[in-house]
Amino acid sequence: MGVNVNVYEKDLDNKWIKIDFGKLHKEMRRKNIVRKIKTVYVGRQKFKTTIVIEILPEREYEARSRKNKKGQNLSDKQKAQNGLNIYITNTDFKADEIGCYIQ
Repeated sequence: MGVNVNVYEKDLDNKWIKIDFGKLHKEMRRKNIVRKIKTVYVGRQKFKTTIVIEILPEREYEARSRKNKKGQNLSDKQKAQNGLNIYITNTDFKADEIGCYIQ
């Protein structure tokens, strides 16, 4: 999932809350959480879906970070997402509808 795709949750008052992957990454590391599964809303149209978030082992995170550092200035969101594998599941939409790219 590209960093240009916004991911939201709803709070108890049904208000949209944008997921901060930096905070999520730090929380998962601190609490030794390997995997989280969340019901979320993605893209401008806020399509409902499920995501699986897995934290990368430290070695893989560092390797990804080194790979991306070659002449690039990474945003905090990009750095946080380097440490996570994020899978979108149970979708009823196409990747281009939410601004994702397919490799």
